[in-house]
Amino acid sequence: MGIRPSSLLIHDTFSGNEFEDILEEKNVVRINTVTEYVPNEDSYNINEKCLSKIGDIWISYIILNKGSEVYLVNELIFYYSNKDSRPEIDELFITLSECIVDYDNDNFDKINILSVNNNILELEPISYDSKVDIDIMYNSDTIKSINKLIKKIKINKSGLSIFHGERGLGKTNMCKYLSSKIDRISVFIPTNMIDMSINNPEFKNFIKKYDKCLLIIDDCEFLYNPVYGKVNYFTNSILQLVDGFISEHIDLQILLIFNNDEIDEIDENLLGSNNLLGSIEFDYLEGDSATILSKNIGNNRKYKDSTKLNDVFKNKKNDKKIEFGLK
Repeated sequence: MGIRPSSLLIHDTFSGNEFEDILEEKNVVRINTVTEYVPNEDSYNINEKCLSKIGDIWISYIILNKGSEVYLVNELIFYYSNKDSRPEIDELFITLSECIVDYDNDNFDKINILSVNNNILELEPISYDSKVDIDIMYNSDTIKSINKLIKKIKINKSGLSIFHGERGLGKTNMCKYLSSKIDRISVFIPTNMIDMSINNPEFKNFIKKYDKCLLIIDDCEFLYNPVYGKVNYFTNSILQLVDGFISEHIDLQILLIFNNDEIDEIDENLLGSNNLLGSIEFDYLEGDSATILSKNIGNNRKYKDSTKLNDVFKNKKNDKKIEFGLK
C-alpha cells in the first residue's frame, strides 16, 4: 500500500454464502488465504483467514466452518489508504449488511455446547424442539419474569442473569427456550470446562468469533464450594466479562444456573453486578397447573399440592415441599 492504511473493523457476523456472492459480483481479487483444518469425530472443520481486494480497498475476514451449508464470516476489516475510498466502503458495507446473520432465523445453530477436540475449543449444536406449550410448564409469575428478562437481553449489549432453585424445576429447559427467543448464539459451558473457558484469559478471543453471544453455565453452586477453592477466581472472571474493561469490547450476555433455592447462597459479588439484568427463582409447579400439564402430556394425574416439574413428566406422586422453622 505504500503508506500505513486506515482501517475499519466491522463487528457483525455474516452469512458466508451470501457474503462471498456479493464479493464476486464486485469483481473481488483473491490475494491470500490461510486455511486451518480442525479435526472432529468424522472429518474436519475448515476455517479460513482471507485477504482480498476490490479496487483500492483491501478486505480481510475470517470464514468459520467453511464446509458447513450455513458457514459464517466475521472479523471483517476494510483497509484503505485513500480517503476518497470511504464512500465506496460505506456503499459496499450497506450491500453486505443484507446478509448479516439473524439468529432468529432457524437455519442457524442457535444453541450449542462447548467442547474440546485436540485442545481446540469447538461448538457442537444441540436441538431444542419442545412439544409442550411453555406457558403450562411453569407458574405464571415465572413466565412473566422470563419474558421481562428476554426483553432486557435483547436491548442490552452485555449483562448477567441468574436462575436459581432446586433441581427438577425446569431451569435448563427454560434456558433452551430463552435461547430460542433471542437474537444471539447460545453456548452451554459444562462445569468441567470452566478452566478452559471462563477462567482462561484467551477465551475472549475465541468468543469474539461469535458476535452477540449468550454463555450459559449450569451447576454453578459447585463453583462456590470451599472444597473447589476457586471462588474469587470464577467470580472475577465472570464480572470481567460483563462489568469490566473487557465487556466494552464484547457483545456478550451470561446466564448462570444455581441448583439451590436460597438467594443468599449465591455470591453477593454476582448479585451486586452493575449489569445484573435479573435473578429468577424457580419454584414447585402449582397443583392446578401440574394437573393441566399432566393431562396435556397424556399422564392424566391430578395434583392437589405443588409438585416438581420433573416429577409431573415422570408421572410421579406429589413431591410435597416441606417447610421448616418459624412462619
